[in-house]
Amino acid sequence: INSVLKQSYTNFEVIVVDDNGRGSKNQIDTYKKISDLLSRDDRIRYIVHDENKNGSAARNTGIKHAKGKYICFLDDDDEFLEDKLLRQYTLLERLGEDWVACYTGHIRYFDNNVNKNYQYKPTIQGNILFEVLNFSVDACSGSTLMIRKSLIPKVCGFNENLKRHQDYEFLAKVAYYGKIAVISEPMVKIHVHEGSYRQKRYEDIEKTRLDYLKCIQPYLSKLTQSQQKKIRFVNNFWLLKRSLFHKKYTK
Repeated sequence: INSVLKQSYTNFEVIVVDDNGRGSKNQIDTYKKISDLLSRDDRIRYIVHDENKNGSAARNTGIKHAKGKYICFLDDDDEFLEDKLLRQYTLLERLGEDWVACYTGHIRYFDNNVNKNYQYKPTIQGNILFEVLNFSVDACSGSTLMIRKSLIPKVCGFNENLKRHQDYEFLAKVAYYGKIAVISEPMVKIHVHEGSYRQKRYEDIEKTRLDYLKCIQPYLSKLTQSQQKKIRFVNNFWLLKRSLFHKKYTK
């Protein structure tokens, strides 16, 4: 939240969605941590889910309550660099309505170690549906995205039924409906830590990837047969590697 309040572009609202569940220890602790900010800055709104749902539901709640022309997402362990909003807003205002979103580069910090980081400087932009479905675009669960709110009725938000890959499915929907611009410079800090969610059972890994593949089927119609074949290959080859790693050879 502090990283947003330090933005060089100041005409924004911050919608904090607490998905811990009303009255839970984590929800109470979260409110205590941000109560001072809420009292000092009326640009911040705090919304609590009555019960724990999931990250997609939290993002959709934020989308539902957003009033601005553009929407950004920020996971609770990531940070915006100070010109992030200004750079994206300026770019999208200059481009036509067929440019529906913008993403940026980012810096990944591992275990909060500034000496152990990775910089991602993307250059892919325009009609990038194939690149998104081919996992060639990394928008960091949406933390680098800025999208036009007018697009929301078409994409219908994040898929709350998916347990994994919701960010790629959402980005695919965005790319299906228009062009996506890029700012190559890192504009977001991504903190990768021990608590980052990882599936441990191959059966869960397989199910979530197959669920994702079912959801993206409608978007494949915009691709050539060769591109569609590549998408199937990339996903099946990934499952093959995971099955070998987990010694599920019969899979």
